[in-house]
Amino acid sequence: MARLANSFGKHKWWILTALLTAPLVAVAAGVPNMFTPGTVISSAEVNANFKNLSDRVTALEAAKTTVQIVMNNKPAPATGLPATGMTAMFTSSGGPLLVIVSGTAYRGAGNTMDIAVQLDGTSLGDLVGYTNEVGSHKALPTRVFSVTPSAGSHTIALIAVSATATDSNDYFSITVVETH
Repeated sequence: MARLANSFGKHKWWILTALLTAPLVAVAAGVPNMFTPGTVISSAEVNANFKNLSDRVTALEAAKTTVQIVMNNKPAPATGLPATGMTAMFTSSGGPLLVIVSGTAYRGAGNTMDIAVQLDGTSLGDLVGYTNEVGSHKALPTRVFSVTPSAGSHTIALIAVSATATDSNDYFSITVVETH
């Protein structure tokens, strides 16, 4: 018994947290009926809980998600990103999008590196990083942008901002996740 208690001892806080938060998660998930020890429950209440669960599973199964790899570790041009940006096109059905962008860049002097991300000429945001080393290619933090454009063809552009530099040793990836 002591051995069993010791094995749970290391995890007691996780177990306690799970036991205390499980009812809160159930309430947050919209479960229609919560049961407490010693309370008489009816089959209608249990069935209502199962119906709620069934409806949620059906909605998840009906949801369609498409993933498009728009740019896959594509190197920048040897001369760097053009003023108009390095672009890629994709098609959307008009549902909500998650646009996931990553890339690398460098600076001629230690400072901030900034790659602007645009969708159809409108700014989504920037990949921003800092470097102390001159000429050292650095990975910029991956960003996820949420947007709901109209259905149709769209263009994503990556544009080097200010003194941010890129060349054929810098790579960019863009993935678009759409839910319908």
